[in-house]
Amino acid sequence: MSSIYEKLEQDHEMASELLEQLTQTTESDLEKRELLFHRLKNEVTLHSEAEDKTFYAALAEHEEIRDLVSEGREEHEIVTELLTELDQMSKDNAGWTSKLSELKDNIDHHVAEEESEMFSKARELLSEEEAEALGRSFEQEKASIQLA
Repeated sequence: MSSIYEKLEQDHEMASELLEQLTQTTESDLEKRELLFHRLKNEVTLHSEAEDKTFYAALAEHEEIRDLVSEGREEHEIVTELLTELDQMSKDNAGWTSKLSELKDNIDHHVAEEESEMFSKARELLSEEEAEALGRSFEQEKASIQLA
C-alpha cells in the first residue's frame, strides 16, 4: 500500500523528468516539444487538482499547517497560469524556452518545500492509515478528473 507521500513523490519525479526532457529540446524539435509539453501539462494538472481535493483538503483541517496549505495552493495557481501561457505560445522561440525555465523553477521550489516542510508537518498530524487512505483517494481523484 502506498501512502499519499509516495504517490506525490512519484508524480513529482515524473514532472521533473518531463521538465528535464523538455529543457533538452531545441526549437527544431517542435513535434517532440509539443508532445512532452502536452504530457507535462496533463500530469501536472491532474496532480494539482487531485492533491488539492485530497491531501490539501485533509491538511487544511489542522490549524498548524493551514499557512503551508495556502501557500501550496497559491503555488499551484502560479504553475497553472504558466502552463496556460506556455500552451498558448509558439513553442519554437526563445520566449517559450525562458517561460519554461520559469515554470521549472516554480515547480522545483514547490516540490522542495512540499517534500520537506509540508510532508514533515503532515506526518505529525496524519496517522499511517490516514496517509494510506489519502493515497488511495488521490489516485481515485486523478482517475476521475476529465481533462479538456
